[in-house]
Amino acid sequence: MNDYDNEVSSPCMLKTKVLHEILNEAHSSDIVGIVLMTLEGSLVAYTNRNTDEDSTSSAAIASNIWSSYVHLGQMVLYSDDLDMIMIDGKDGQVVISNAANMLLCIFAKPSAAMGLIKAKAQILCRHLDKPLRSLKQQG
Repeated sequence: MNDYDNEVSSPCMLKTKVLHEILNEAHSSDIVGIVLMTLEGSLVAYTNRNTDEDSTSSAAIASNIWSSYVHLGQMVLYSDDLDMIMIDGKDGQVVISNAANMLLCIFAKPSAAMGLIKAKAQILCRHLDKPLRSLKQQG
């Protein structure tokens, strides 16, 4: 347990400065951006090392992809238990993961190891789960 555990899980609110620091710690040379957003695509927190990218647009696109796959899963598989989407494209890689009914999205360079990006997403989601769930219960 580190210093952030007590600060992030404030009973009244989520401290965005601490949340930003937590997301920033997950950056590496291959990770160019991390976004935490609502299921509707509204930004909650983000870190972006690629200054020419617009995090708002990226969040909206990621949210749209997520909702499309959830809808497809409900129609075809009769399930809405989507946990993670991993996209490997020529311009980079994206991992979108469910974090306490919010979305965590990690953008990485094409050279990044997808397994490491997935592991970072899982660790961040586990770390943020309790504070995000308590925030949802209060709101």
